[in-house]
Amino acid sequence: MKDAGEFSGDHGHCKPCRAAYRRWRYANRGVSLEGFCQNPACTRPARDLDHDHATDAVRGVLCRQCNVALGCVNDDVALLHGLVEYLTTM
Repeated sequence: MKDAGEFSGDHGHCKPCRAAYRRWRYANRGVSLEGFCQNPACTRPARDLDHDHATDAVRGVLCRQCNVALGCVNDDVALLHGLVEYLTTM
């Protein structure tokens, strides 16, 4: 495994090396991946760093599915409320 300072962040590394890089990168931003997704309705392990794309400020850690969901709606709260309304009327 490469030394933490040698990681480039690319996906050319094996799965254990990518996981080690992710832990190292998050630790340098003051975030721990220990525990579960910070979405209160989710019980999956946290694996992704959630951040505001406009400011790059870290918001917390989420599971992959919750993080991708936020990205798919571009963090648009109105769109999320619309989706909730859609689901609850079906």
